[in-house]
Amino acid sequence: MKVLKFGGSSLATSGRIRDVAKIVLKGARRDPVIVVVSAFQGVTNQLLECARLAAKANRRYETAWRKVVHRHRSVIEDLLGKRHSARLRSQVDTLLNELHEVLHGIQLLTVRPGHSIL
Repeated sequence: MKVLKFGGSSLATSGRIRDVAKIVLKGARRDPVIVVVSAFQGVTNQLLECARLAAKANRRYETAWRKVVHRHRSVIEDLLGKRHSARLRSQVDTLLNELHEVLHGIQLLTVRPGHSIL
């Protein structure tokens, strides 16, 4: 058994992701593999920024979240094409919408200066 781990820079672009897929497929021909991947390069920082903004009750978290959505949808479409990406896009959109709900919940729970939760 072989464990293959790829960090964010290995997943920075669709081209880099294709390279990772080739490495995984080549490795799987010889031995069973376990693949561990990080978020796309920069996405962890974008997610932290979304959380920071939501925690400050700053609605700009919506814009930051939309950037994350755009990045994921673009990569899916680039790798699979519009015709073949619908199923995966639907699954990813479900997760991204859950993220949006969590961020919205954080934003709602944040006490704004001059306001009380009671």
